[in-house]
Amino acid sequence: MLVSRFMTRSPVTISPDASVREAARLMEERGFRHLPVEKDGELVGLVSDRDVMLGTGGADEEELPLEGVPSRVEEVMRSPVICVESDERGAVAASRMIEQRVGALPVPEDGRLVGIVTETNLVKAFRDLCRDPANADSLDAMIEGVMRSMVVTMSPSDTLEEAIKACSDWRIRHIPVLDDDEELVGIVSDRDIRLAVGRAMVADARAQKEGRVYVEDQRVGDIMSREVITIEPTEMLSSAVPLMMENRVSALPVSLEGMLMGIITRTDILEHYANVA
Repeated sequence: MLVSRFMTRSPVTISPDASVREAARLMEERGFRHLPVEKDGELVGLVSDRDVMLGTGGADEEELPLEGVPSRVEEVMRSPVICVESDERGAVAASRMIEQRVGALPVPEDGRLVGIVTETNLVKAFRDLCRDPANADSLDAMIEGVMRSMVVTMSPSDTLEEAIKACSDWRIRHIPVLDDDEELVGIVSDRDIRLAVGRAMVADARAQKEGRVYVEDQRVGDIMSREVITIEPTEMLSSAVPLMMENRVSALPVSLEGMLMGIITRTDILEHYANVA
């Protein structure tokens, strides 16, 4: 399936000198996680909700600017931008996204932006291919054959610093959280972590402005998502996609009779798509 068939056409863009809060509002109102950044009709960057979370921690626009806290899109956007052509295959886009560790690829054509491909576009394309009987046998697979069975876990009492280190050391974006009885009680994502770090940065800048010292010991239990959607290892990958879409999550812990068996992420699905398509 070619990128042109499933990309989001005529994407909403933002200017590099727009406020970060404007970018956040656009994403929230439209349900986006990425915005291409254009200046004078030229693609100059890409800003994600992760960038906004890390940059501002959800600070109110009235509070900005604060010293050390970004206020403009150009301060948090990523540049240069990794792109994909509209006539490339979806599997190529999936491979590029994984290699570059990005969640979206703008699509240029004749010097202008005509679309954008996101993780969501790609996993939906994979799901649609699996629904075609001609492709299902070669594309779809059981969760247990694709999931990561060696799962890094944390405790609610672990610190934010420990969560940051675990994500960095293991190059992961989602960590299931288990209590003392090894029961799954939450999941912490890099979005949760970035938002927590951003809030701490804003709180520190606010404290300095007021002549105070900011000290806070954030724990995984304070920032994790407590409502965890799980899937069984005998389910199919194509069944995981609707669960992720409906619940707006990027990872599903794999559980059998209450026991954590592994984790399946959008990235795992894209890697499978890139390898077999």
